[in-house]
Amino acid sequence: MGILCTAAATDPVVTRIDDVQYASGEGPCPQAATTRHIVRVTGAQARALYPRFWAGQADFGMRSFLSAPLTVDDTHVGALNLYSRGDHGFDRLDEAALRIYVIAAESTLHAATRVATLQGTVDGYVKAMQTRAAIEQCKGILQLLLGVSEEKAFDLLTWQSQNTNVPVRQLCEQLLHDIAEQEWTDESTRTDSGRSS
Repeated sequence: MGILCTAAATDPVVTRIDDVQYASGEGPCPQAATTRHIVRVTGAQARALYPRFWAGQADFGMRSFLSAPLTVDDTHVGALNLYSRGDHGFDRLDEAALRIYVIAAESTLHAATRVATLQGTVDGYVKAMQTRAAIEQCKGILQLLLGVSEEKAFDLLTWQSQNTNVPVRQLCEQLLHDIAEQEWTDESTRTDSGRSS
C-alpha cells in the first residue's frame, strides 16, 4: 500500500486514532483498505487482532470500529472509518448502511475522475486546435506573400524551425504577432511581398 493519510475527519481525535493505525501498521482502516472488505470489530476483537493499535489508541476511549473500503481505482484506495466509545457500537444494520453510503461515494468519485479525465482530453484538443489554427494562418500568409503552394509554405516553416531550434507553433505565433504589430499600407504590402509594380 502507498502512503497512508487521512483526507478528512469529523473530529481531531479521529485523525489521531488514524495516525496510530498508520504508525503501527495495523487496525481496521488499513485492513479494510488492503482487503477491500468491511471490517467491524468490538473492543475485545480489536485488542486481539491489533495489539499495537489497541494500546496506542487506548487513551482516546474508542471501543468499537467500523471501516469500509473506499476505492476509486487501483492507485487510490482508502477506507471510511467510524469509531464508537461503546463496546458494541456497531451492528449489521450499521454495516449495511455504511456499505450503501460507500457505494454512493465511490460512484461520485468515479464520476469526478471521469470528468477530470475528459476535461484533460478536451483541453488537449483545444490546445491542438489553437496550435493548428496558428500554423494554418501562418501557411496562408506565406502562400500569399511568397506565391508558393501550401506544401512549400509548410516546408519553409519546418526548415526554419530546424534551423532555429524553435517549434513550428512558436514560429507561427511569433510571425502572427509580428504581422499584427506591423503597420500595413497598400504600398508596403506590394513592396514586402516582392510584387511592387
